[in-house]
Amino acid sequence: MLRAGALIVVAALTCSAAADGAYPGRNGRIAYVESARGRAHAGWGLTIVTVHPDGTGRRALTKPTRTSGDFDPAWSPDGRRIAYVHSTGSTVGPGQVGTEIWVMNADGSGKRRLTRNVSFDGGPTWSPDGRRIMFARGSLYTSGSGLPHSDLWVMNANGSGQRRLTRTRELELEPSWSPRGDRIAFLVAPPVRVCTASNACTLGRERDLWTSAPDGTRRATGGIGGDLLPSAPAWSPDGQRLAAGTRLGIVSISVDGKDARVVGGGDEPAWSPDGTALVVSDQFGATNFLGLTLLATGGRTTPITHNPAPTAELLIDQHQPDWQPLR
Repeated sequence: MLRAGALIVVAALTCSAAADGAYPGRNGRIAYVESARGRAHAGWGLTIVTVHPDGTGRRALTKPTRTSGDFDPAWSPDGRRIAYVHSTGSTVGPGQVGTEIWVMNADGSGKRRLTRNVSFDGGPTWSPDGRRIMFARGSLYTSGSGLPHSDLWVMNANGSGQRRLTRTRELELEPSWSPRGDRIAFLVAPPVRVCTASNACTLGRERDLWTSAPDGTRRATGGIGGDLLPSAPAWSPDGQRLAAGTRLGIVSISVDGKDARVVGGGDEPAWSPDGTALVVSDQFGATNFLGLTLLATGGRTTPITHNPAPTAELLIDQHQPDWQPLR
């Protein structure tokens, strides 16, 4: 168990959480990130957990330490592996903890580290053939006169062949690979410095949704940005639409940036592999803890996870869902 608050810095790195493209298939388990806080500093840090779509069969796949945790789970197209982000527990700058991309089997076995550096690696997303992983690399926290920066990188699924795809002034974050393989969606944020009293600075809240070819070229606006503040984009399994959390709720938009629709409340949407529903994170109760909800395409909502009442020993947050495709 990890005392609540020991991973505050790591939790800050998950503020733009990854949802990913849904690869077609039967609906498998839902992976998500869980943490808990309670009385007398009880609880645990960021842990990757899976459940059945009805909320049964909870299974923790990772175990946090006092200085590290795991987040940003992304299922592989065949549903057999999960790429995720593991905090190293090493401070590499004011307020910044180093993070790396890891991969594990669907049951939590076979954990393997793929990246090694002294900066932030996050937002992993698989290519449709399962042979490559795209991710964001950079520095989200700076000090002095430095500005945050982040670009898109790609590597083989075993961690080899890492190469940089983009080099821009803006921060490029949370890539999502289309199930068709022809486009990627990602967030673009200006390199704005927002600093605390301790001079730890991070990116501002502005961000826009963009798409491009998988090599970073042929960039185009994704149709959501400005005051809507989109969260990490998620592809539908047919590659026709994108979903993202916004200030208005979950917005679904066609790949050409048109036909935007508000489909429900919540944030961090992930499509079901059969395309009939979204799983989203949402706030519940007076304490605003995060839980998971199924949002059917017809508008019906069904809670998946249930948190303890405010008077219970622990309050559990569950967010960053991604849905396993079964073939």
